[in-house]
Amino acid sequence: MSRPHRRSRRPHRQLDLLLAAPATPDVAPRWSSLPAPTRQALSGLLIRLMEAHAANAGLPLPRGGADEQ
Repeated sequence: MSRPHRRSRRPHRQLDLLLAAPATPDVAPRWSSLPAPTRQALSGLLIRLMEAHAANAGLPLPRGGADEQ
């Protein structure tokens, strides 16, 4: 019976995420400097995150959407 083909014992090439320089700036951009579509998208994502957190915590969810004015 033949043995299955084994990979060579070369080390895996991985990114060292802990020692690498951060890819993002140290200071977040000011909210007012972001384009309006970006602010709207981020607001929507934050609302979804808070609603999911509230649902997992057993808290009642507010009625209506955040997009209502």
